[in-house]
Amino acid sequence: MPTAYAAPTKDLLLFGGEDHRTFLGCLTCSKYDADSVFNTYGLHGSRYATDSIFNHYGEFGSRYSDYSACSRYASDPPVIIDRDGAFYGRLTINHYAPNATKNEDLIIWLTEEVCQ
Repeated sequence: MPTAYAAPTKDLLLFGGEDHRTFLGCLTCSKYDADSVFNTYGLHGSRYATDSIFNHYGEFGSRYSDYSACSRYASDPPVIIDRDGAFYGRLTINHYAPNATKNEDLIIWLTEEVCQ
């Protein structure tokens, strides 16, 4: 879990898919929050949930999907925004994706825990 990614007053949210219409969860919310990507029993933190970056067979966690955070070749990985709509980059292991996050803690978490 990234610990020093953003100011605690900002909820950072993930959206993916076509036109980034699919809500993928909250990156900075407590693991007890229903929308948190860290809630392993929730829709966004479960390895079995359709709209989870942890689902390696799903559109957002697969190694092969263009919309996946875990694809080294994703052309349209999830975006990170706050509740005001400010853009914080893309959550992806594709280092060549335009606007890929440069936050080292987030990249390590994604590489070692989410996409492993």
